[in-house]
Amino acid sequence: MRVIWLILGIILFLFIFNLALFIDKDEPLKSISSFINQTIGNPFNDNGSDLKKEGSTADYDSSGTDSSSGGSSDSSAGLYQCSNKQISYSLTGPSEEETCLEEDGLGECIKKQMNCSLEIKNLDYEIFGEFIFDFTYSLDGEEINHESISKNLGPRESYIFSSILILEGLEANKSPLCLHNINKIPKKTVC
Repeated sequence: MRVIWLILGIILFLFIFNLALFIDKDEPLKSISSFINQTIGNPFNDNGSDLKKEGSTADYDSSGTDSSSGGSSDSSAGLYQCSNKQISYSLTGPSEEETCLEEDGLGECIKKQMNCSLEIKNLDYEIFGEFIFDFTYSLDGEEINHESISKNLGPRESYIFSSILILEGLEANKSPLCLHNINKIPKKTVC
C-alpha cells in the first residue's frame, strides 16, 4: 500500500513540476489586467483608445442628430457606452412687447416696433457652447420675417435672445405672431 501512495505522490509531484515549467509566473496578472482593460477600460491610458472623459464638447446640428464621429470610443469598452447628450438649460419666456412709434392724426398707429424675446440659462457646470434660436413672425398666417440669433454661453451663464420687428402702414395696426424655435443646443460626451 505504501508503494502505491509513493508512486501516486511522485506522479503528482512530476505533474505539478511540469505544469509550473509551462506556465509563466506573470501570466495570471497579465490575464487579469487584460480582462480589466477589456471590461472597464484603462483610466490611466491617454492615447484615446479608451473611454472619453465626461465634459468634452461635441457638435450638434439643426436636425437634432449627432454630427461627431461616434458615441463609443472603443468597441471593447464593454460595460460603458459613451454618447453625446444635450446639456441642461432653462428657458424663461417668451416675452412679446409692442410699442407704437408713430401715430397718424386719427390716433391710429402707423409705425410699430415689436420685441420678441426669451431668456436662456446654460445649466451645465462645465460646457461652454453655442445656442441658436430662430424667431419667426407671421401675420394672417403668412411668414413676414425670420431671424436667427446665436450666442456662445459659458457654464451657468444666462442671456436674453431678442428679436425686433418694425411694422409700418396697415400692418402696424395688427399684432403679428412671434414664434421661436431652438435650432442648436450644445452637447457633451457622457460615459
